[in-house]
Amino acid sequence: APSVRTKKPNSGGNAAESMCPEAGPELEAILKTLDPADLESLKQGLHRIGQLGDAGKEAAPLLKAMLQHQDAFVRTHAVLAMARLDLLTPEASDVLTETLKSRDATLRSFGISVLAEMGPPANDVLSKLSKSLNDRDGQIRIRAAEVLIQYEDWAQRSLKTLLSCLKDSD
Repeated sequence: APSVRTKKPNSGGNAAESMCPEAGPELEAILKTLDPADLESLKQGLHRIGQLGDAGKEAAPLLKAMLQHQDAFVRTHAVLAMARLDLLTPEASDVLTETLKSRDATLRSFGISVLAEMGPPANDVLSKLSKSLNDRDGQIRIRAAEVLIQYEDWAQRSLKTLLSCLKDSD
């Protein structure tokens, strides 16, 4: 009987493909489109991987590597994909809490959105998110309160923040 090959031979593909030798056809098609020199390509590819469900789980080595990427948005997209594929690690949570400290309001807001999608986070993550209730940007305060109000320990403070934001001119 012919031997069954589970790993694909290295066909000279890109680094993403070589990190995910067990990738099925759907994932492989996405991996081929990833261009490390193009941040939009990476972010879009990570987003698509996160939408694959079980077929995306073979991308775990790539997603873990992307947690170290120099661009914070790429790192956060990797966390989002990991959350959607149920592949979260403590390193992913660390990346996410770092986004909450960014000077970039768009990144802070994206980090909060990813946190909301992750489901019940650890108390230390909620505690770090609670600092966003005092953010200088009203939209960040609102997003943080929207996430935290779901948790009994944070509901009252979140409600106060939301009411305060209604009074703000920004």
